[in-house]
Amino acid sequence: MPSRSRSRSPRDKVRKKDLTTLFVGNLPFDMEKRELWDELDPVGKIREITLPKDPGSGKPRGFAFVEFETHKDASRAFNEFQNKKVLGRQLRLDWDEGIDNKRATGKLGLALGGATNGRRHSWSSSSSPRRSRSNRRSRSPKRRTRRSRSPPAKRRRSYSR
Repeated sequence: MPSRSRSRSPRDKVRKKDLTTLFVGNLPFDMEKRELWDELDPVGKIREITLPKDPGSGKPRGFAFVEFETHKDASRAFNEFQNKKVLGRQLRLDWDEGIDNKRATGKLGLALGGATNGRRHSWSSSSSPRRSRSNRRSRSPKRRTRRSRSPPAKRRRSYSR
């Protein structure tokens, strides 16, 4: 089967040496932002930590994005924490483009969970109220189409009197 590769424009290509954001996965669910900051700060200067939470429950989702001041700091943290255990869980680290690069290259919709196709999602609009999972609308509306009627049945002639 032929491989499907999408052609990339030059602006889509982000060089690894320019990246300053790390994805940190497999975090303990009870870990707070301050605890993660204290764990990573001795390795390099941190600019920002994003610790996503579940919109329904408000609990952390078990991963974070850590943006460092320089690539050198991020690289040092990547090498030091790649196989480290925190509170009994082995961390999983990977390079991330960062939110600014995703905005610039149009990949932000993909990062949020799918292609946007120019539509605004309810979670990206500040004017729309947040809905819990159980209260969300269905993605595909119920269709109320009627089928066309079948032609009426032909009457049989009765030969008996």
